[in-house]
Formats: sequence, structure tokens, C-alpha cells
Amino acid sequence: MYKRQEGRSVDFIKLPNGNKISPYGIINLFEEIRDLKHFQIIQRSDFSLDVYLTTSATIVRRKNSLIGEINHTLRNELEDSIDIRCKIVELIEVGKGEKCRFVRSELSMQEM
Repeated sequence: MYKRQEGRSVDFIKLPNGNKISPYGIINLFEEIRDLKHFQIIQRSDFSLDVYLTTSATIVRRKNSLIGEINHTLRNELEDSIDIRCKIVELIEVGKGEKCRFVRSELSMQEM
């Protein structure tokens, strides 16, 4: 008998060479970054990443530094060929009845 399992759904970040990066590794790296409150990474169908950040920093200079730090952290984990776009937002949107997924991929299941 098939029993449906409930729980947290996670998406891996897939690199163009076929390797996959665990979202938990990224989460652990981001936990050390000062002034970062929340984040969400969305992998687009072209492998690029949109990174949305909320921050406790109020100084523009620190916000720019935060974006640079996030970009550097991701570059150390991923291939240089992946385009990374970071943006500081006021709020990370979560659909009604959904939990926030830290990493979400738009790559089709066949590509994963």
C-alpha cells in the first residue's frame, strides 16, 4: 500500500555540468552572514539564480556589501558560468498556505 509522505520539499541547485548542490549547504553558508535576515534563491530554467534578500542593515553601503558577500559566497560554491542576480527586498512573498522554500528551482523534473 502506498502511503503519502508529508514534509518539507527541497529543490537542489543544478549546475550546467549535471552536478547538484544541496540547499542545506547554502543555508549553512548563509547563516554566518551578518545582517542577513531571510533569503530565497530561485533557479530559472536557464540555470541562472535570482537571490532575494531581506536585511536588518539600514546603511546603503552595508546593503551593497551584503550583496557582494552573497555573490562571493555563491561563486565559491557554484560554477562561474551561472548568472547570479541578487536583490534586496522588503519582504519575501510566500503564497497563501505555503511554507517559504529557501531554494526553488524552475528546472523541469526531467532536467533534475
